[in-house]
Amino acid sequence: MHDHGPPLCHLPVTESVALPPQNKLADFVETENIAYFKTLLDTETDPVKRATLKRLLTDEEAKHAARTGAARKT
Repeated sequence: MHDHGPPLCHLPVTESVALPPQNKLADFVETENIAYFKTLLDTETDPVKRATLKRLLTDEEAKHAARTGAARKT
């Protein structure tokens, strides 16, 4: 069995323009995921895990930028 490490807290978020509280929740989840992936990348040395984390980080940043209209730096 493979050790996959701690769960990555990557939650799918559905868009909702009509409900501002969901937008705040989506912003919170995306921002937390971005910070979490960056923290994991700071210490992860396994190339396969790093590649996965980089992909998750890039995807989350793109989703956040598309939803908020803001660009983030990695």
